[in-house]
Amino acid sequence: MRVFGVRYRGLMCLLVAVGLLLVTVTHAAENVIHSGDVVATVNGKKISHETFEFYALRRANQPLQQLGTDEQKQLLNDLVTLELIYQDAQAKGYDKNPEVVQVLEAQRQDILSSFSIRQEVMAKTPPEAEIRARYEAQLKSAGVPKEYKIWHIHRETEAETAAVFDELKKGTDFITLATAKGENLGWVTAQQVVGPFADAMMKLAPGNYTPSAVKTEFGWHVIFVEQVRDIARPSFEEAKRKLMEREQGEIVDAYIDRLQSAAKIELSL
Repeated sequence: MRVFGVRYRGLMCLLVAVGLLLVTVTHAAENVIHSGDVVATVNGKKISHETFEFYALRRANQPLQQLGTDEQKQLLNDLVTLELIYQDAQAKGYDKNPEVVQVLEAQRQDILSSFSIRQEVMAKTPPEAEIRARYEAQLKSAGVPKEYKIWHIHRETEAETAAVFDELKKGTDFITLATAKGENLGWVTAQQVVGPFADAMMKLAPGNYTPSAVKTEFGWHVIFVEQVRDIARPSFEEAKRKLMEREQGEIVDAYIDRLQSAAKIELSL
């Protein structure tokens, strides 16, 4: 399963940032209580209470009703000043400046793309009960995960491990030998080590070491398992946020894949 943001990391970082603005827009729409009121008029242009609430949410990151009178007055003054500058920029024709036009079009593209992704995710995210059922079924089929307290002695060649086995056959304690000539890895899971190491480690009972050296991409290892213990698995409530992110990430991946497969794309670079 693909994790949200891995395949389209750069794009998604941008659209998540833009998405914060869209959340603000939605929040503003839900909290308008006097949308028909006019809070200011600047050179004949009316500024509605709805516009003011939206501006307050963007600036203060909280609903207008939760702000004190002085804060509201300061924000309204700021909004009026912004409108004056905006009108002056339009009067000077800056809105037709090629650089400005390009930036505005880029922002429009970002906002619409982010909104489209939000709509796709909202429409296709499964109900929480369905995600919970899948999570519980996965836990049952996967069994109880384990972690292993590992010591190992690493050598560059298999021939060099012969001396290690000679010491062990003489009765030298593995931990004592590894303390001097190896390494204590502490508690690790199978996912934290390379495949051949994990396979060998999981076959050992506590207190035993591998009967022969194990080859990995890093060299040769003599592995000792000191202890094994079960890993406490998170409850659904603890895992819910990551599960939802994964579900939504897969929805976004599928959405973009679908668009790309249906599109005619020509790259010149």
